[in-house]
Amino acid sequence: MDVLLEARDLSFDYGSKPILRNLQLRCHAGESIGLIGPNGAGKTTLLRLFMNLVSPVAGEVQLCGENLRRLPRKEIARRISLVPQDVALSYALSVREVVSMGRNPHLGRFEPEGEKDLEIVQRSLEVTEMGELAERTVDTLSGGERQRVLIARALAQETPVLLLDEPTANLDLCHQLEVLQLLQRLTSQGVCAIAAIHDLSLASRFFDRLLLVCDQEIVADGSPQTVLTEENLWRYFRIRAVIENAPEGKGFSVIPMESSPH
Repeated sequence: MDVLLEARDLSFDYGSKPILRNLQLRCHAGESIGLIGPNGAGKTTLLRLFMNLVSPVAGEVQLCGENLRRLPRKEIARRISLVPQDVALSYALSVREVVSMGRNPHLGRFEPEGEKDLEIVQRSLEVTEMGELAERTVDTLSGGERQRVLIARALAQETPVLLLDEPTANLDLCHQLEVLQLLQRLTSQGVCAIAAIHDLSLASRFFDRLLLVCDQEIVADGSPQTVLTEENLWRYFRIRAVIENAPEGKGFSVIPMESSPH
């Protein structure tokens, strides 16, 4: 499989506080990767580094074989898209207008959308079930609906790498499943999807590979079965948990039983 995203000796600090240290990571076409770890471990920071939104103190990110720092912003946007955790869309644009912004990296300056662009926007609205709300302004939507607008905008970019920061956080159970099933379909088509996710049971079911981030590094990298162990949950999440196989072999349930006193 092609390597689409790579971290080489990647380190990042917030002021004098080290967050990530000497990360080595390769992400391939067609992979579904779940970023897990306790709060403050650096999951969102890692996604921001992958988007060149913050600068590393050491090391580099390679995007589709090129140094991310040397790529123009528009070229980055053609190769990688981000669904952020913050869904504070307060401006009075329509849903369709916001989703259409995903086509901007593919258009020249002042170039209008063509028929292909309009088709891609419409398809992105439909797969996120936002078609019926396309003419509503985003400031009238619920948090979950705004989240789906951001996902639709990222889909409209049609990038080979898709990053998501807690994509299910504001969604009801039905739409959580629909979003994660959509990610499965995208990765089956060759997209590399990387999502920070807190729900460990969902992570075990919908992601082929999990990265456990803690103590400034990736402390575990592998299948859900090898990463989500009782030992790792106790050591890095400070919880005792029961891990049970889910029906039909689709992942497993992580049931917290008690937490460690701090």
